[in-house]
Amino acid sequence: MKWTGWGEPRAEAWAVEMLARLRANILDRWGGLLQGILVVGGFGRGEGSVLRTIEGTFRPWNDVDLVLIRKPGAPVPADFDLPALTWAVELGLDSVDIAWASQEEWRGEPQSLFHAEVARGHRVLWGDGAAADSLPLELGKAARVAETHRLLANRGYALLLWALHPQVGESDERLSFRLNILVKLDMALGDARLLQAGRLPVHYSDRPASFRDSDGPSELRTRHAEAVENKLRPTEEWAQRPRDSASEIYAAARRWLDHGPLALTGRTSEEYPGFVAHELGSWRRRLKNRLSGTGAGLDPRLKLDASLPLLLEGLCERRQWRPGPLVSLWPDRLSNESEWEACASALTYEWKEGK
Repeated sequence: MKWTGWGEPRAEAWAVEMLARLRANILDRWGGLLQGILVVGGFGRGEGSVLRTIEGTFRPWNDVDLVLIRKPGAPVPADFDLPALTWAVELGLDSVDIAWASQEEWRGEPQSLFHAEVARGHRVLWGDGAAADSLPLELGKAARVAETHRLLANRGYALLLWALHPQVGESDERLSFRLNILVKLDMALGDARLLQAGRLPVHYSDRPASFRDSDGPSELRTRHAEAVENKLRPTEEWAQRPRDSASEIYAAARRWLDHGPLALTGRTSEEYPGFVAHELGSWRRRLKNRLSGTGAGLDPRLKLDASLPLLLEGLCERRQWRPGPLVSLWPDRLSNESEWEACASALTYEWKEGK
């Protein structure tokens, strides 16, 4: 089976060895709790990112996504992210992202892009993968709209994290993290339109052709195609080009504002919280009430989605930025005297905790 975007023998050999080591580590540590290990994300689709060096060899790039299927009644181990971090360091990856699930939980899960992508783009690394059979292959219209905005919020907050910690842009050790923020953002600006229209292919390699047939702006089509290529087949020549991190962050935030959720809804940054409350909030409230029987109004994560255009506008227009609209959403955290950095730091911390 092909695991990488390259499909070349040396890239495939690295992926096979990497996944075998992860499987052995997971089974050694948690095997008694599990009935299956799924590879999802890029490697699950057969499109994993591996960097080709100038010499023509291959080395790790970005991360690996796994879903561990628990036996009935088995707990989620405390601090499971610590061994995952150790394994990522040993393998030279940005991270080993682990999600835990069970057949019972997945039968009651809401529709999301993650679940649909797992259903259509996973491989069984060990054990039984039958739990994925209950996941939706396609999303309904309401779920597509909500997931479109969740995807764009995820990419926007990654930009904020980078803007608040600019040393990431100067660190060679975090180069893949920084470049993947840009790649994933430019992909998301095209993918969001395809997702909302119900035309998003599960394989990245199929997305540029699908987006070329859409009515998206020509600038987005070009950037989307380039981003897909750099995601699937990153090269050292591309990664080592001289860059100005501050300019890249600013330009990426401006693209998000010009072509992201505001463009999809036709709202301004100050009007967008109302859209979230009335359009996305009602869907999520119904879902939350069905699953837990509680919840009214905007939950913290939904308020973060609503806040993001105001924060990114502040990143781009510091001199014209006013904290008032954010204070109305977060009166317990922010004041009318808050600087942009204080607001962004407070809400980014909230986002990381919620994520």
